[in-house]
Amino acid sequence: MFKNRQRGAAGIVALIAIVAIVVVLGGIFFMSYVSAANYGNATEARLKAKLQDNENVLSSGYQQLKGVAGATSMARDDQIAIFKAAIQGRYGPNGSQQVFLMVKEANGGADPQLYRKVQQVVESTQKEFQNSQTQMLDILRTYQTALGSFWQGMWLKFAGYPKINFADYAIVSSDAAADAFKTKRQKAPDFGRDTAPAPAK
Repeated sequence: MFKNRQRGAAGIVALIAIVAIVVVLGGIFFMSYVSAANYGNATEARLKAKLQDNENVLSSGYQQLKGVAGATSMARDDQIAIFKAAIQGRYGPNGSQQVFLMVKEANGGADPQLYRKVQQVVESTQKEFQNSQTQMLDILRTYQTALGSFWQGMWLKFAGYPKINFADYAIVSSDAAADAFKTKRQKAPDFGRDTAPAPAK
């Protein structure tokens, strides 16, 4: 009878131990899921905000340019197209000259000092835009690393992440850089342009 009681007590202890292990593991799994879901949500929100910030940098630079150049007769959309192309590197190292030509055409006999001011706005906006894109790339790299990891990646996928299209977060690159990566050859910069290209429609 004593042995039966011992077996019964051992069975209860074993049952309690199993229940405790299940509860602990369940808690770990649940917390891992919650942590991954919160991380995925926060990271995607940061990426969306950073993408908007990239656009904000360009918009702010355009407003600065408007302040420097004053009112112009060119259509607003044409000005924005040329300014964005210069900031995003599509005109290469001569981007600020293209913007200045746009301002000069619109303002007639522009003050030569205006060129330096335009150049400063373009260069500072280019630097800020580059920094903003670099920050976005760093967020993307960290997120994609987490998605590819075994434990966190498993829970992120279980929680339905990623919910964004990574292609929407590709950086804005210059034509010259894109061509260099495609052809694996870098062309010498073209400093010979003396007219602003037609704005993109």
